[in-house]
Amino acid sequence: MENLEELLTEAAEKANSEKMVATRKTSSGMQLLVYPMDDNLLVALGFEPERGRQVRAEEVLRKRSRNMARYGAWLPAQLLDGSWYVVRRLYTPHFSQGELLLSNNDLSFAQELLT
Repeated sequence: MENLEELLTEAAEKANSEKMVATRKTSSGMQLLVYPMDDNLLVALGFEPERGRQVRAEEVLRKRSRNMARYGAWLPAQLLDGSWYVVRRLYTPHFSQGELLLSNNDLSFAQELLT
């Protein structure tokens, strides 16, 4: 089974060091994006246009609203090209290499929200 924590840490380290968006593809075909900001990282997990068009907005919003404790930190976002992501901002003022940013549970919640 894939370790999403490791994928996120690897992408975050690359994004932070190169000051640009880093992407990783999961074994399930989802796209992980990490966008560096001053004291934050934006983490997005979702689908590119082909699969993103299959996501039903009503279902994502309904699922999120029914369990805000589980899904509330993830904000749904549909892009103009049909991509679908859930996005979360992480406050990381002193990000260091190897630092755990989110648990596998947190990342699994993001996956659940879109499936």
